Amino acid sequence: MSEQSDSDEAGEQYNYAKLLKRREWREKSDAMIAKSRRCEKCGRTGRHFAAHQRWYDYGRLPWEYPDEAYMIVCNGGCHREADEDREEQETDAKNYRRYGWQWELGKKEQRPREKELRRLGKYESKFKAWLIRHKILREPWNWDLYPLWHLWNHLSNQFLAERQDSDRQGRLAL
Repeated sequence: MSEQSDSDEAGEQYNYAKLLKRREWREKSDAMIAKSRRCEKCGRTGRHFAAHQRWYDYGRLPWEYPDEAYMIVCNGGCHREADEDREEQETDAKNYRRYGWQWELGKKEQRPREKELRRLGKYESKFKAWLIRHKILREPWNWDLYPLWHLWNHLSNQFLAERQDSDRQGRLAL
């Protein structure tokens, strides 16, 4: 019987939801939010913010992490997106440890995750125009063999970097 109560107590100690209700976490969270009153995801100010943990270490209490382990995000959508990002990074890291460099190559051949598909949807017409301008996309294109997401997996970093450079030059010209 005492073993059962000891294990319940140990499980209780690391019940994450309960830990986030403790005074120590509220103090740490409030201190982190006070340092930065801007969401690190969307850049907005004057909202309800949360301190999001970028990573977890097993056995470490939520308030025991260094300041760089937290990011300030809006409650709600930005926090959910930050959680999805962390889970994706953890999955990628686990797969990389298991499969090595082959994981990075194979990942480009897989259908992207939902978040990346939404990002592609946001830029779809501009991305297609960019592909045509760079003579990557030619008519007739076999969309069954090479769907747009396949090109996005391989070329989105280059596309987004060029967009960022042109946006920056446009702002400098103003």
